[in-house]
Amino acid sequence: NYCTANPNSTGLPAVMSVSGSPIITDNNFTLTASQMPNFVFGYFLMAETQGFIPNVGGSAGNLCLGFPFYRFSKPPTGTVLSSGSNGTFSFTPNLTNLPQGVVFMIGETWDFQAWYRDGAASTSNFTDGIEVMFRGGGRERPSPAQRCGFGEMCEDGAAKKAPGPRSQLW
Repeated sequence: NYCTANPNSTGLPAVMSVSGSPIITDNNFTLTASQMPNFVFGYFLMAETQGFIPNVGGSAGNLCLGFPFYRFSKPPTGTVLSSGSNGTFSFTPNLTNLPQGVVFMIGETWDFQAWYRDGAASTSNFTDGIEVMFRGGGRERPSPAQRCGFGEMCEDGAAKKAPGPRSQLW
């Protein structure tokens, strides 16, 4: 995760997580926002880049996405969600029908965040951000750098480095 979230009316910052698979053809990828106040409404956002705008639009939180960003807020590509009695909501987007016609390509990295109302504080807030690299279904031929292990000398003569702290890889 990246970009620290500000505390909400519970005293905790809301947190993003992902589960499932980053393989586009699996179409089994779930976004989860937790540590929010109970029974608040919100939705997920995504962008191809990171950004940082504190207290955007009078919010109590930080927008951690670059522009343009896309909202998972309207059917058929998204919906407004409720955090229910446990302060958590999740959404499994259809990776072949994304907001505004966005198409994930193999190897692309996308950033996700949730926006939510915080009624007790009479404002809105954001979770932290999370970055995900999407992959193909394994039929594509890996590059020489992908075929060697971390720290080994690869066919191209360069040592492969471990992924940076920003990327969520499975």
